[in-house]
Amino acid sequence: MSPPKSSHVYHVKHHSEHHHNIRGRKALDSTKTIIGNVIQPSVADHSGYFVKMQLGMPVQDVLLLIDTGSNLFWTQCATCNPCVPTPPDANYDPRNSTTFKTSNVTNAISYIDGTATSGNISGDTLTIDSGYGNRAVLQDFQFLCATNNSSPNVANVGSGVAGFDLASTFLAQLHNQSYSTVFRYCFPNADKNPNATSFLSIGPIEKQYLPETITEMLYTPLRSDLYQIFRAQSVSLNLTGISVAGQRLDIDISALNSPAFDKFVENPSFNITILDSGTTFTQLPASVLSVLQQAFGNATDASLNPDLIDLGDGCAPRLCFQATVDQEFSATFPTVSYIFPRYGSRKIDEIEVVIPGDEMMVRVDNQTICLQMCGQKDNASTQNVYIIGNREQRNFLIEYDYEKLTVGFQRASCAFEE
Repeated sequence: MSPPKSSHVYHVKHHSEHHHNIRGRKALDSTKTIIGNVIQPSVADHSGYFVKMQLGMPVQDVLLLIDTGSNLFWTQCATCNPCVPTPPDANYDPRNSTTFKTSNVTNAISYIDGTATSGNISGDTLTIDSGYGNRAVLQDFQFLCATNNSSPNVANVGSGVAGFDLASTFLAQLHNQSYSTVFRYCFPNADKNPNATSFLSIGPIEKQYLPETITEMLYTPLRSDLYQIFRAQSVSLNLTGISVAGQRLDIDISALNSPAFDKFVENPSFNITILDSGTTFTQLPASVLSVLQQAFGNATDASLNPDLIDLGDGCAPRLCFQATVDQEFSATFPTVSYIFPRYGSRKIDEIEVVIPGDEMMVRVDNQTICLQMCGQKDNASTQNVYIIGNREQRNFLIEYDYEKLTVGFQRASCAFEE
């Protein structure tokens, strides 16, 4: 894939409070475009996707997890204590930058597993280098210089996180430099092809630079009521149904999405489903997953001995099959479809995001593969956030437009050979 000469190109690597807001600002008629390549890591770790950028003068590489479930842009600084291991080519040291500035403003981000990252809001030159003689340079780019870091989600494979949710500090600063903030990515399946590359792009892009697509782009609106009433910044989708092998499941959809709110509710209790590129496995209510697992098992060859197995990972028992690698490639697994309302439709109209069955599986040992979804315990008394993780986003060109509050899905061949 050859990038246009007028574009900025950067590389992305695969792996698993200041609020700026893009919504409500004047929409940009911008032709500034950033296009990048996704670079796969070793076969040993397929938990997320990383983008390569540069900080400082002279430039130093950083590898950042693409995370639509986060707003913060942070990278570990070499002055950290404690630290997590980073790749040798992604060890940012602010002491070696002539343009680094720090502040007394501190910030922190915590994760579901109890780990956290904290440090000072700092400024430095951010460079997005194409490798083709083009580059985008943002002076005094504001980010979190992480000096107290126990975050395992980037250990050994990256140095930080680039948040891409509705309050993304990265996108807001690009917006201020007249870049369009419509972005799209296409994650390849590293299980099948660990050497494949693909891309992340920001701004308008010509069709010739996109991967080969298999379906048309289907758009669905985000949950605008959650944004407008609760200022929720997550990529919240109105999931209206789930199908297995083309058959819609008989499930209580309110377990995944509470009805729309038309006014403020004090201390609300509701369920939402979000699209999160920084989370590996999809997480659903255990009651919903149980129905899905039964339908999936019934539609799969019984000779694979379907069984529920507790993998000891905090999830409900997963549906697993006895299958060697050769058996897995010859087996036929049913499709799973997520159903959403169609964007812009005045009538009741839906789209189906259809995921091939083999994209739903994860191998846990030489003889066992499992449906990768994680079942969470239902708790109607709290706000439950359910997640469509990045493994089920593979081989889709996914487009985010936060001005329109839409997400688009297009089945594609995301893998390019280097």
